[in-house]
Amino acid sequence: PTKNANILKIAGVEGVSIDNNHTYDYGKEGQSDTIDAIKSVGIDYGIGGKIIYYTKNDFTVAFICDGLWATYHEKYIIEALKEASEVSDYQIVFFHGGTEKVHEPEQWKINSCHKIVDAGADLVLGCHPHVLQPREVYNGVEIIYSLGNFCYGGSSRPENATIIYQMNLTIDNREVKNEISTIIPCYVYTGSRNNYQPTPIDPNDENYDKILSFIGT
Repeated sequence: PTKNANILKIAGVEGVSIDNNHTYDYGKEGQSDTIDAIKSVGIDYGIGGKIIYYTKNDFTVAFICDGLWATYHEKYIIEALKEASEVSDYQIVFFHGGTEKVHEPEQWKINSCHKIVDAGADLVLGCHPHVLQPREVYNGVEIIYSLGNFCYGGSSRPENATIIYQMNLTIDNREVKNEISTIIPCYVYTGSRNNYQPTPIDPNDENYDKILSFIGT
């Protein structure tokens, strides 16, 4: 039910991407209902052609949410980057694309992400494979090719490793003076099956270091 959008608001979610391969599962009317539900609780949304902007202390961050299903999608993201760069100080690309259930990004996706960075992205985050993929630092910009699942309802026993990704920016006079990223390893669920409650992993748990090592820290 669309009333469940309030769960996101209660959880502190401020913006969501709805650019994914399921956005038209119920046609344009279904997508329109989704957008109305999100907007009704004061949450912003991003999709190809609509960029999310957040401003704090005169510093504006742009979130470009789009699909990246093949190399031809690069141009749409790069066009959005050009648009966003004219009115924002920091541009984040959050894309949906790539092959499911593979832990290494395809070479075409790597190449596309590099071109997106070269076009001005300050941070690139991906999803859709439903499993984690590594982090890369390319020309000083962080790329995580897949964040994996988080709160995921599509399986009773999804691959049980995910992360919380944080980026802290130090700003002075609208200039980024420092960027510090933090990765918090998490389980998608605890117990014998999916309980839809992702949980940070104890640093003493052997899987904590395994996830950090895989991601590349």
